[in-house]
Amino acid sequence: MKGEPGGQPVRLSAVVEALKGTASSLLDVIYPPRCIVCRAWTTGECLCDKCRVKVIPVPEPWCRYCGGPTHRDGEPCLHCSGERLPPFIWSTAAGLYQGPLRDAVHALKYRRRTQLAVPLAHLMLLAIDHPECKLLECDAVDGLVPFDMVVPAPLHPARLRQRGFNQADLLAREVARVLGPQLRTDVLRRVKSTSTQTALDRKERAENVVGVFSTCKPEAVAGKSILLIDDVLTTGATVRDAARSLQNSGARRIAVLVVARAV
Repeated sequence: MKGEPGGQPVRLSAVVEALKGTASSLLDVIYPPRCIVCRAWTTGECLCDKCRVKVIPVPEPWCRYCGGPTHRDGEPCLHCSGERLPPFIWSTAAGLYQGPLRDAVHALKYRRRTQLAVPLAHLMLLAIDHPECKLLECDAVDGLVPFDMVVPAPLHPARLRQRGFNQADLLAREVARVLGPQLRTDVLRRVKSTSTQTALDRKERAENVVGVFSTCKPEAVAGKSILLIDDVLTTGATVRDAARSLQNSGARRIAVLVVARAV
């Protein structure tokens, strides 16, 4: 993340809080907005503070390979144990896929409440601003090193036509705007349509997404540090395949940031 020239890096929490704002417009006074999730009156926000504070952080200890919850500190989680290590360096989420966070993701994806992408992206950014988070690189001289690009997990063209938008794209746009790296929606594509992951077990999920993603501009990602964005991480099968495609094209470092993690 970026700070003042010659100064200390700006804390993400301060940046995100500054972005929120609390001033209400005249229109808000005439037509007070409601929280999309709980329908409570708000002061200009589509996700109220009461719903935000109900977001449950991913419990520690975290798997040192993927960032998911594990039983003992330093041990791999269920998904990394006995399998190939993930092609990304780590992942983190705004919280567990439960309660208001789950309701907000559903409203964004299935009820087309696209305005939720901004507050959800801010919650994602706050998750990075954790002392134990391993997504950011640290340099002895310059401090925190920014990513070279932010890449959303793409939808298959048929699914994109059906839904009308890619929720990961909307989230990635706000994350890139705050962090500063270039948003690239043209380097990764989904080449295979898959069935929904909802009813599949861990093994079936992994098999369902093998070879789903392809890097369409290998020269653009070679040697780059990439922040991969998606909405929900369950077993990690989807982001593993997406990250593997980027890795095979020469990406130097890949980190994963999502709204919610299902456990």
